[in-house]
Amino acid sequence: MHNVSTLLTSRLCELTQSENFLFLTQKKNEIMTLSQKGWLTKEDVMPLLPDFYTTSKVVERNNQSFKALRVRQAEQILWLFFEQSLDNASDVEITAFLQQYSVITKTVRLLHDAQKQTIRITYMTRCCKRLLR
Repeated sequence: MHNVSTLLTSRLCELTQSENFLFLTQKKNEIMTLSQKGWLTKEDVMPLLPDFYTTSKVVERNNQSFKALRVRQAEQILWLFFEQSLDNASDVEITAFLQQYSVITKTVRLLHDAQKQTIRITYMTRCCKRLLR
């Protein structure tokens, strides 16, 4: 997962020409960070997600202007927030990149979900053993 994040981070730096971005995936109501660089955090953008109906818009937050892109897919929604500049790639180019890497992001999501389930089962087993003693 670290290698995927590194790959996404370097490619997103090139495309957005920004040192400040946040790349998220959403499956149902669960949101996971795939890549992040700079000052943007999930807490900064979470209040914006419920009202985000367009695929692209410019958002002001904490006296900073950044671009927000949403790419809806069959099983997930990809969110990219990045600081706006004159050198940013077009929305079409960035969306094409996100679509191109959708299989990778979906795989990371599946691995994360599987790992989370394993951790929960392990935790529950340990708790039950303590109670039985």
